[in-house]
Amino acid sequence: MACNRTELPGREGLFRRFTEKVERLKVPIYGTIELTRRCNLRCRHCYLGRSVCDPRARQKELSAQQFLSIIDQIVDAQCLDLLITGGEPLLRQDFGEIYQHAIEGGLLVTVFTNGTLITDETLDIFESLRPRGVEITLYGATETTYEKITRIPGSYRCCMEGIEKILDRGIRLALKTVLTTLNRHELTDMEDMARECGASFRFDAGISACLDGDKSPIYLRVPPDEAVEMEFSNPDRLRQRQEYFEKTRGNTWGEKLYGCSAGRNMFHIDPYGNMKPCLMTQGPQYSLVDGDFLTGWQDVLPTFQEKKARPDFACGPCQLKGLCDGCPAFFVLETGSEQKRSEYQCAMAHHRLQAIEAATVMSHAARS
Repeated sequence: MACNRTELPGREGLFRRFTEKVERLKVPIYGTIELTRRCNLRCRHCYLGRSVCDPRARQKELSAQQFLSIIDQIVDAQCLDLLITGGEPLLRQDFGEIYQHAIEGGLLVTVFTNGTLITDETLDIFESLRPRGVEITLYGATETTYEKITRIPGSYRCCMEGIEKILDRGIRLALKTVLTTLNRHELTDMEDMARECGASFRFDAGISACLDGDKSPIYLRVPPDEAVEMEFSNPDRLRQRQEYFEKTRGNTWGEKLYGCSAGRNMFHIDPYGNMKPCLMTQGPQYSLVDGDFLTGWQDVLPTFQEKKARPDFACGPCQLKGLCDGCPAFFVLETGSEQKRSEYQCAMAHHRLQAIEAATVMSHAARS
């Protein structure tokens, strides 16, 4: 049968239609597997809290065979894109076996790591079975700042060596950081490091409280006006936010508490076999030790998207959704309730609006 289309649709249109179809068919296209919550660093802002050094955590983690079985199940469920993360996933001696199984299953795999444990063996696997990308978190541009955050002597040198090794093998690399009061003075330097590496770079100022209830990390947040000023010091970031806001202007939270992809075409599996809509949510969850992936995906996770916002939910009528990084899953860690917003994230959104409006006025003035 002949096709009547005279030109191929743009990439943006293709992606939009693909996403719409995936959501309509409820395909779990995006997934995250957290291999461990253990870590060799002790970062001051880490949302995993005490679990990174819990000596009992290793005993509770799934075995390699259990992870391989789960990967087979998510492949059968038509998952396409998989993130392997931690903690520090390279702490597991069976990382290579699990990673290889995911790649050979046809998944597009991204690996999040702190880069300090990169070995030649790991690089050989990455070189023969290429990941979609490896993302490494920088905590500072200098040894002093980096290790003030990680609290592990020698970790900066190990990270820099890991980055160099990945670049030497021609593996696609992305760099990122969490903006804190301890490293804000080196943000530009970290961005320059990424540029010199030919790597993309992003940062996040929205530090979360810990999953175990510890709120101490949020006191390392950079004030919202300063964080937005740093975010928009890069014209590309300003332009991207501005364009996205124009597309979503007037959109409100609505009746649904969650309007994201979690539980709709995205899932998360923790080191102990618990399947959830995403990493940060408190529930619902389903044990893959006792059950199978499809049952959890079809019968349990959909209830997440059924959650409704209360009439008094402050974010409900707000039209700055396109400028806000707030999420009820993060709210509950910070405020104790999914329905009580983060004042920090709210302030960030309003400062972004002010900056965008000022930039728009300047642009119009320059053209007139």
